Amino acid sequence: MNDRDILHQQLIRLGDMMGDGLHLEKDGRWIAREYKRISRVLFPEMFPKRNTTERDKAIAEWCKCNPCNECGGEFKQTRKGSMRVVCTGCGVKRQLKVRKQKHSNL
Repeated sequence: MNDRDILHQQLIRLGDMMGDGLHLEKDGRWIAREYKRISRVLFPEMFPKRNTTERDKAIAEWCKCNPCNECGGEFKQTRKGSMRVVCTGCGVKRQLKVRKQKHSNL
């Protein structure tokens, strides 16, 4: 048996345990975590990575157009892919939201 077969057998065993409801018990949280971990290894196409380049471009454009209300400084995205910006001058944090309009990037 190769590694993939062993992982598949573990996945079946964990699925049976979940079917019995053992993952809902107090000390059964590890069952769901292990099931998800093995599923990601065996079937990576089921868990695609998110493409955040469009979001990053839209946040950069927003930061150029909107100065800080407190000090007038520039905003900078806190982390790649996030919707949070922080002022480089005073450190004020803002959480941006997605707008549901046709012509908006955010």
